[in-house]
Amino acid sequence: MSVSPEPAAPSNLTLRIISSAVMAPVTVAVAWFGGVPFVLFWTAAASIVLWEWSRLVIGSTQAIRGYRWFAAWMIAGFAYASALLLAPVVLRHDPALGLDAILFVFAVVWATDIAAYFAGRAIGGPKLWAAISPNKTWSGAIGGAVGGVAAGIAVTAMAGLDLAPMLVLVALALSAASQAGDLLESAIKRQFGAKDASQIIPGHGGLMDRLDGFLTAVLAAVMVGVGAAFDFLSGRKHQAPGFMQRAGMEWLFRLATEPRRLWGRYLSQNPRFLVLFGVQLARARLGRRPRAVQPLHGS
Repeated sequence: MSVSPEPAAPSNLTLRIISSAVMAPVTVAVAWFGGVPFVLFWTAAASIVLWEWSRLVIGSTQAIRGYRWFAAWMIAGFAYASALLLAPVVLRHDPALGLDAILFVFAVVWATDIAAYFAGRAIGGPKLWAAISPNKTWSGAIGGAVGGVAAGIAVTAMAGLDLAPMLVLVALALSAASQAGDLLESAIKRQFGAKDASQIIPGHGGLMDRLDGFLTAVLAAVMVGVGAAFDFLSGRKHQAPGFMQRAGMEWLFRLATEPRRLWGRYLSQNPRFLVLFGVQLARARLGRRPRAVQPLHGS
């Protein structure tokens, strides 16, 4: 009597695709509704990440170092989880363009992750940082950046906003921040001798493993003021967000918005563009009013 072989277990890639196909629509739907559902969603996510962080710390053999070591890592975990809650809520809060801004970050981060995975497997080559994450390559990092920028451009077009060159640079910066967050989380897990933060998501490990790149990207987006930049670039008059003004970081907002009046007039026809751009940023940083530069078309 022959025994039929057991069916093969689904591959890790298959599990990743299935998990993403379930999580992505839910995440986008919650972002669409905004408000209380959005806050509750990210509160739950931050709580799970804090639990996973605590699990890593408590289960580590290094816990014998003493209470100071334990307290320092737990405080760091609380800050990490708090940032995961607050940053998306701040970015989504703008009633006019908060949804566009958070979808922009989603698209850049997800496309970066997907493109980096397939580019790294297809091309291979030198390792990005073998001591921290032995599977990541420079080809994957570059492919991820290209994919992230392409996704950012696509969301900008679908939102009906002007494709200003500064948004391309913002997408590139968010893609780089996403990959840096992935490396940071890998370093944290290596510190505790763990491969995954938990096993709650098939194919991904823990929620912390899934949101590592998003956390750093959304933090970068809030710092640069992407929500306000979207408002400015869509033709609406907007000031730097209040939290940036109170922190003395209005110049970061200008970094994201002032170039719109410079790119069109100078980039293709005036070699002094970079010098003028630098002067504008320097004047903004020193608190002086930048000299007005008329756009090519109209007012």
